[in-house]
Amino acid sequence: MAGEKGGLRQMFSQNPVYRRSELPTAEPWMTAAEKYATQLGIDPMAAKALLFAESAGGYKTSNKGAKGPWQLVGKSSSPNSPEDATASALGYFKELLNRFGGDYNNAVAAYNWGPTNVSQNLIDNSIPVDRLPTETKRHLSRFWEYYQD
Repeated sequence: MAGEKGGLRQMFSQNPVYRRSELPTAEPWMTAAEKYATQLGIDPMAAKALLFAESAGGYKTSNKGAKGPWQLVGKSSSPNSPEDATASALGYFKELLNRFGGDYNNAVAAYNWGPTNVSQNLIDNSIPVDRLPTETKRHLSRFWEYYQD
């Protein structure tokens, strides 16, 4: 984790709960995120921030059936494999970035809420906050908290 900047570095250094519980399980996911983000031309810190916004790097299953640290729904045959799931998740995130002109806010919202919902609610290339579901607002807030320069 050397060289981490902003929110993730601060989170791990200042919060002993993350240091004890999340870092050991998150490390292979962080490594895969850096690898695939670099290959796909995504800022590696944005990829890691997305991972932590999704699940704090831990294994979870949502009430909607999303699985693993990337909270994949039908995007990977192995949601608990760091390599397979990260390749799928970041491949999908790259598609969203391309679709939304490289705008991280819109791409992250689409990763959480769905690209059709985001597209239908864009006004001048941004989504009015009052149109976002509460979960997506929280998701974006977590992403930007972790993705600090």
